[in-house]
Amino acid sequence: MKDIVISAILIAFGVIGLTHIDEIGRLYADAYPLDQQQQQALDYCVSKNRAFDRLDSAERASCYVQFRGIAASRPEATQR
Repeated sequence: MKDIVISAILIAFGVIGLTHIDEIGRLYADAYPLDQQQQQALDYCVSKNRAFDRLDSAERASCYVQFRGIAASRPEATQR
């Protein structure tokens, strides 16, 4: 009985994942961007605040604004 319940739950998660594949992909792309400046901004925010949540779009937006101000005052922050 336990195996049937676990199998049903796994199938349900699989179906949900497949039906929302675009949203999941977009969320991943936003949390781990290919743009180097955005990567650096998120890395900076994680290093300054261990509670920073990459998956929260409001926190990412705030991080980009904060990093933009830091990068403007320290040009080497955007170059590695």
